[in-house]
Amino acid sequence: MMRSIAFAAAVIGIALGGTACDMLGIGYTSIQEIVAAPARFEGQEVKVTGVVTSVTKVPFVDMKAYVIRADDAELTVTTLGTLPTVNEKVSVEGKIESAAIVGSRSVGLRLIESRRL
Repeated sequence: MMRSIAFAAAVIGIALGGTACDMLGIGYTSIQEIVAAPARFEGQEVKVTGVVTSVTKVPFVDMKAYVIRADDAELTVTTLGTLPTVNEKVSVEGKIESAAIVGSRSVGLRLIESRRL
């Protein structure tokens, strides 16, 4: 009986700990870091947080994107979901991709949203 209670407490603690990490910003990558070294993050799953500065929806191709800003750096996020509103603070998880990387510069750097936290 005591083992069951201890196991249940451990499972609940781990679940709450994961939620607390997201709330405290633990495990997030800074947008500035991604923009400064895009090749290092190419194809990597990251979590970022920032304030939405603009939104774009292109009809007929179902393309939706928004730009988030934090610490004087911006990152475009593409999404299949709903668009956030301008000035909304968002936390996003997804994969970093570039259309091309030439030297240390990225062309078409974006985060492909897998989920909004």
